[in-house]
Parts: sequence; C-alpha cells; structure tokens
Amino acid sequence: MAARVRGALAKSWAAYKQHAWPHDELKPLSKSFKDWHPPESLLMTPVDTLDKLLLLGLTKEADEGKQIIVDTLAFDKDIVVKNFEITIRVLGGLLSAYEMTGDERRRSTSTQSSSTRRRIRFGAVKSCHPLADRIHAWPLPAVLTLTRCY
Repeated sequence: MAARVRGALAKSWAAYKQHAWPHDELKPLSKSFKDWHPPESLLMTPVDTLDKLLLLGLTKEADEGKQIIVDTLAFDKDIVVKNFEITIRVLGGLLSAYEMTGDERRRSTSTQSSSTRRRIRFGAVKSCHPLADRIHAWPLPAVLTLTRCY
C-alpha cells in the first residue's frame, strides 16, 4: 500500500511539473494550470506538497520543489487572498518544511526592475513572520462575525 501511495504522489508531481510548473495548481483533465492570484503564482502546490514529498522519501522531487520555493517565492504582492487557504497551505507548508529540513536560509534581497525588494526565502521560521503578520492584520473579528465562526 505504501508503495502505491508513493507511486501515486510521484506520478502526480510529474504531471504537475509537465503541465503546470511553476503555477499554483494543475488542472488534470485539461492538462493546464490555475493561478489563484494572477498574474503571479504563490507556488501553492510546491509549498503544500513539499512535506509529503519528504515524508515519502521522494528526495529528487522534494529538492525540485524546495529549489523553486527558494528561487521565486515572494510575498511582496498587493493581492486579495483567501485567508484560510493561505494560512493552511502556504504558512503551514513553510513551517512544516522548515521543521522537516532544518534549512537555515532566511532572507535575501534581489534587484528587479531597478528597485530593491525583499524576498521571503524558504527555510527559517523567521521567513514566515511577514506573512503571519499580514494574516494577523486582517480583520479577523469581522470575518468571524460575518461567517458566524465564533
């Protein structure tokens, strides 16, 4: 059974790499992709899947996911997001990946379009602080009242 689960994840990752890399998710029937917050991706699939790849021993695939996260994931976007999804998939994915790898890379700066911007790097829990701060700043009491989740 474990081998079948591992094989299914490897096959799914390969399909994602072939048809949706580096977008948020694969649409398997149309063999296309979807970005939750166009025009850029928040790498929802690599961030959310990295811990599973590590748990199932898919080292090559985990290294691919980790590398794209390190190279391209940034939170300096002015976009409206789904609080729940970003919290569990991105923040949770980054935290679990850090716990599993112990990767100590934190942040670096990069120059893009003649301006310096901070890029959040995969790794240390401190990398998650700006994202967590943004989530914390959202009007959660209003959301809880409107959705009656209290």
